[in-house]
Amino acid sequence: DHETCESMRLAYDERRRLLLSELPALGFDIVVPPQGAFYIYANVERITFDSKTFCWDMLENAGVAITPGEDFGSYKSAQHLRFSYATGLDDIREGLSRLKQALKSGS
Repeated sequence: DHETCESMRLAYDERRRLLLSELPALGFDIVVPPQGAFYIYANVERITFDSKTFCWDMLENAGVAITPGEDFGSYKSAQHLRFSYATGLDDIREGLSRLKQALKSGS
């Protein structure tokens, strides 16, 4: 029903806004903010030129799952990655906290 759909839309929008506000401060550039999807495609050149290795490092060392850009195309894919916000807000906050700590410690 309409009420359920609106509730879901608002929840996804809150998650999207959180990532859009936090990711740039961590070094991820978002050229085109998402408008209808549930993921953010970000440039990671300020951190690395190898998004695949970076994603594996974050999974192994911080417990944060991020998808490398090469899974979504070939144009500068090694300098891009994708963050999903299809999970809950608390999980996103925890992921951001872990990501921040890992970047700070140089993992």
